[in-house]
Amino acid sequence: MSILLLPDILLLALTFAVLGADLFRPGRGAEIAWHLAWSGSLLVFLSLLVMPYDQQYLLFGGYQIDGRGLLFRQLFVLSALFTILLGGAYFRGNFGRRRPFAASAGGQTDTRPGPGFAMHENAANQPGDGGSDLAVSQDPASKQPTPTRPPLAYPGEFCTLVLLATFGMFVVVSATDLLTLLVGLELATIPLYALCGFRKNCLLASEAAIKFVIIGGLSTAVALFGYSFIYGAAGSLHFDVILAAAQADPNSALLLTGTVLVLAGAAFKLTLFPFHLWAPDVYQGAPAPVTAFLSVASKATAVAFLLVLLSGPLAPLHGHLQWAILLLAGATMTVGNLGALRQRNLLRLLAYSSIAQAGYIVLAFVSADTLAGSAIFYYLLVYAAGNFATFFIIAIRGRGQSEEMEILRGLGRHSPALGAVLMLAMFSLAGIPPLAGFTGKFMLFAPAAMEGFHWMVLFAAVNSTVSLYYYLMLIREAYIVAPTTTEPAPAPQAAAATATAPPAAAHPPITIQHCGLIPLTAALLLLGLLPGISTAIHRVFGG
Repeated sequence: MSILLLPDILLLALTFAVLGADLFRPGRGAEIAWHLAWSGSLLVFLSLLVMPYDQQYLLFGGYQIDGRGLLFRQLFVLSALFTILLGGAYFRGNFGRRRPFAASAGGQTDTRPGPGFAMHENAANQPGDGGSDLAVSQDPASKQPTPTRPPLAYPGEFCTLVLLATFGMFVVVSATDLLTLLVGLELATIPLYALCGFRKNCLLASEAAIKFVIIGGLSTAVALFGYSFIYGAAGSLHFDVILAAAQADPNSALLLTGTVLVLAGAAFKLTLFPFHLWAPDVYQGAPAPVTAFLSVASKATAVAFLLVLLSGPLAPLHGHLQWAILLLAGATMTVGNLGALRQRNLLRLLAYSSIAQAGYIVLAFVSADTLAGSAIFYYLLVYAAGNFATFFIIAIRGRGQSEEMEILRGLGRHSPALGAVLMLAMFSLAGIPPLAGFTGKFMLFAPAAMEGFHWMVLFAAVNSTVSLYYYLMLIREAYIVAPTTTEPAPAPQAAAATATAPPAAAHPPITIQHCGLIPLTAALLLLGLLPGISTAIHRVFGG
């Protein structure tokens, strides 16, 4: 057995260990499972750093581990790690407070908010299984209702599903035949159906889960339909045989039809136009940590799926697909950017932003050069850092309850460090130099320019400029718009109690979510300033 299998074995063992800790340790088992999940994910990531990236290992003829797969494993494990850390803000108020994890007298999970996780009165009266619907509080200035969410329950099951989906992503980048590729893609997707509906009694979560299940099933059916055409043309599901058939007859109608259908199935998961309509509703209805995982890890899985096929068995058909890729990329980035302009809910805004980012990423597929693959992976790293940093700030400011844009007001004045991180993340996502987003987009657009599609590069640059508007909207909320909520005057008894109480802390406590922002901020800065990182990635991809 090769050492290259070690990260996969560790991840599987971690998944069952987290599930076992939650099952066999009543009371504190959920908290132990959460700590075990994030620390174990960190261990898996560290093991990936010491792997030999110049070696390959083939297991049972259908599971291959190589340098490119190891790089994608790093991204997937980091996404799982940050998702689990992010979930801590939604399972409890402050790091170290155990009340949402503790068992109640009746043996049921107590999801009442602990100190520092103050909820609106309406939210506190909702059913307490972490699955109640949105509560509503009133914004006195705008007179508009502000939705709030109760804390999540069942952290052990949550972490188990995240880790299980991560292992499915490992399978996708290790497949050497269409069957293994499909199994990996479904293993990476099915746990996400449950995660989207994790708030059991929440109408928005139920709607998100149902839409995601329907769209996911449809995309799988379309991809399987395409598989049947490819199998009919090649007589096998193995990549080597399909590659030989494509080289022998790249104009085969069966092969081209199957390829189009398979790519259409992947387009659903990648939220490419016109298969993107499910994303805003699912992103808004799902718990915010799940939305972050969907926007980064799930999207990276769909990109890896396309990369495995278009740089492998379907590479000879690349010339037939260039204009379709250009059309999909241009329409997707335009629809995503225009849709984000009018959004006030942060999750819906980030959904449309994610759609636009998918358009930028797909643009690099117009080139069959290895530079395209390394540029795509590099940009996925940059995008993950900016997106997760934004979600961490939403969790800290919204206290795991609200995801409306108003929660950012006053951020620059009350939390200058968080305001600076938000500004770095927004400028990076918009592609402003010298941040990592600029370097990533430069590398991403370079393959299209090398193929002679300079007009498309200009079109993408214009779209990137449009995106700067709604990213600046978030910075405006943080630095310019004053907070509108006012605190009610305390009752005389409350005022007397306050007068005798010890003074409150001048600053909110440092949580594990604050600590998670440190490596994300470093990535936003260093990925754009250290050329050795992109060079090493290009070398692994065969450049």
